[in-house]
Amino acid sequence: CTWVIVPSEGGLSIHLQFTAFDMMAGFDYVQIFSRPANGSDDLQLIANLTGSTIPAAIFSVNQRGDSMVVKLTSDESVTKAGFVANYKMVASPSPCLGEGVTLNAESGELTTGLGSYFNNDYCTWVIVPSEGGLSIHLQFTAFDMMAGFDYVQIFSRPANGSDDLQLIANLTGSTIPAAIFSVNQRGDSMVVKLTSDESVTKAGFVANYKMVASPSPCLGEGVTLNAESGELTTGLGSYFNNDYCTWVIVP
Repeated sequence: CTWVIVPSEGGLSIHLQFTAFDMMAGFDYVQIFSRPANGSDDLQLIANLTGSTIPAAIFSVNQRGDSMVVKLTSDESVTKAGFVANYKMVASPSPCLGEGVTLNAESGELTTGLGSYFNNDYCTWVIVPSEGGLSIHLQFTAFDMMAGFDYVQIFSRPANGSDDLQLIANLTGSTIPAAIFSVNQRGDSMVVKLTSDESVTKAGFVANYKMVASPSPCLGEGVTLNAESGELTTGLGSYFNNDYCTWVIVP
């Protein structure tokens, strides 16, 4: 048996959730695939399900016009009750289409939204400072990516518009990063990218960003320090190309 769910518009995603599931374990199966929008028969497996446990996951295909194909196969002997599943098509402004989403407010939130992110996602958020002297700070409040398969990467992008991205962090798994990630104060942007593979997804992430003005050792004459003790650091991630930074410690 085969069900093909075709989006009514190219920008819609398809979500599928089971409300009942009872297949003869190890013999009868329900398989879920994505089919490319170009009409190819090159199906990509999303899930291979059997047994009597209702899957908790919401299965989905991405927002690029792909279809969802659901197939049931059974052998020649004992059968069970079968399954019930509901699907819906979802449309929303998406960082996962085209060039992604650009953010230039002084503070805001990045999130994959309710539910999970999508299989085969490639999503981009670009945070652009409203003034050249501002730094960008990013902190995660929720984080749940399929460990070793789905990633969130954070980059700095030079203010000159170059696509020469410099990696700050490469994150996966279900531990909320404790670090506050930042880019420097030369007008550089922060680029956040999510990539997922073709199979299981997790809940995604929520992160807050803000733009901060503070003295920088890498601008002008640098920073003068006169406290009895303190810390010098290049910050989280790595330092930058063509850096010239100065700290002056005055007794």
